[in-house]
Amino acid sequence: MNAQRHKTKDVLKIADSILSINVNSEIIKYFKGYTGSYQKYKKGKYYSHRAFTHKKKLNKNVEEIWILYHFSFPELEGLTNGTWLKLDKNHNLIEPINLSFIPHFLLENRKCDFITKQEALKIGIENFKESGIKINEPILIFNKETNSYVYRVENVLTKSKNIIGKDTGKTEVLIINSLSGKIIERIEGLYGIIIR
Repeated sequence: MNAQRHKTKDVLKIADSILSINVNSEIIKYFKGYTGSYQKYKKGKYYSHRAFTHKKKLNKNVEEIWILYHFSFPELEGLTNGTWLKLDKNHNLIEPINLSFIPHFLLENRKCDFITKQEALKIGIENFKESGIKINEPILIFNKETNSYVYRVENVLTKSKNIIGKDTGKTEVLIINSLSGKIIERIEGLYGIIIR
């Protein structure tokens, strides 16, 4: 008896419905699938991983289906992330969907309460200890350890060329809490370093 081949459109429809149950209707519009998604199936003794969204049906020996959803909140630059929705061959979730990157203001349908990029830059300028060559624009980053967003602001201190002619040097880095504007950490950084 041949294994049943699942239709791709049906699997994606099931995944979409699972995601929509786990996030409210205001947030679901910020998710886009499915670039990077793949199926895991047995091929002889070994497992193979292949993209499937461009095919009509999944492999008949599929054991797991990993669907990647990309998250982007366009009103706040840098507020991007993504989550995997992992299904077994019977379309049951293998593990809970990780949605820890969705800020509380979105979950609670409130106005954004993050400090702006300009405010983060001002905090950086006022608190750098050294005079540098230039200050890079703040970058909003999700800290997976604390499940919170921070701004990373870099003060470029030195500049030279590495062995392939790219800029390299030292930086002074401030990590700033995106809600309070408090400086969490001060780091000595490097850029343009070639790791062999």
